[in-house]
Amino acid sequence: MNYLLLDITSPALRFPPAILAPSRTRFPFQLAINVPDEANLPQATLFQVVDICNITELLITQLDNWEALHDPSSVSVDKLRNAANTGIIRNVDLDASDQPIQGPPKPSSSNNRTRTFKLTLQDTLGALCYGFEMEKLAFLAGQTMGSDFPITLGAKLVVKSGTLMVKGVLFLTNASVEFLGGEIPALNVDLAKRQIERLKQEIQAEKNKTPS
Repeated sequence: MNYLLLDITSPALRFPPAILAPSRTRFPFQLAINVPDEANLPQATLFQVVDICNITELLITQLDNWEALHDPSSVSVDKLRNAANTGIIRNVDLDASDQPIQGPPKPSSSNNRTRTFKLTLQDTLGALCYGFEMEKLAFLAGQTMGSDFPITLGAKLVVKSGTLMVKGVLFLTNASVEFLGGEIPALNVDLAKRQIERLKQEIQAEKNKTPS
């Protein structure tokens, strides 16, 4: 079985020798809790990416991007308020602003080179932690077909020993991460639809916080 395409929390999963040691390491929550400020990851640890959060762009911009990917024909000209930054190319009839824009979205890596991402990481025992980009990670600079994420959910990576932890959060650099690839197919089913619903809920929650 190819572990790159499976859930690494499965007890029956067998890992190749090269990845065996990181696969047996659990994220050190006790160290993260007991050290108030900074610590270092004591051992290389295998993780899978179970969620990705774009912490650079406004929620409404992210919603527009996902809606365009989910149903390009429904996107009208008035939703191109961030077109200069989206990297999504469409044919626009400026004389018919109420008409849908024709043409499928084209994957582009231009957005993700300037975005910063927060990753939700899961080790082989199911423990979860966050990983932040301290610099632009090479594997988060591209884009996945049909998704506004740079990689597929369920992708595997090894965070190397010595990686900086601050209050239990891993701060990732290109030197501290070995990206292995892969995915968990179930996590990517109806991804655009689920992200749209999630973003709508987050936008509504922000509106509810605003005094009337």
